[in-house]
Amino acid sequence: KKGFERRTAVMNKLGEYGWESCGTRYVYDEIKNGKSFAEAAQENSLCPSGQNGGDLGFFGKGMMVKPFEDAAFSLEVGELSQPVETQFGWHLIEVTGKH
Repeated sequence: KKGFERRTAVMNKLGEYGWESCGTRYVYDEIKNGKSFAEAAQENSLCPSGQNGGDLGFFGKGMMVKPFEDAAFSLEVGELSQPVETQFGWHLIEVTGKH
């Protein structure tokens, strides 16, 4: 199944008026300026995975909601996504590995 699964991390903040209003922009900028994704997730994520630095482990296609999956599977290892909106809120995704 090479190339099928990716190890990703996620951060989730709910924002009624878009990702700028919910703090996701601030967290995105922090990561782009050198803060580790894991540290940012531990400090800011509303997802249960935040306590583990946002680590979701490996997952394959069809296991996540479509907007999240599409973004995750379009990234290269080490790449940070732009904010992604799903019915659960706003997410930042960083791919940390593939197999």
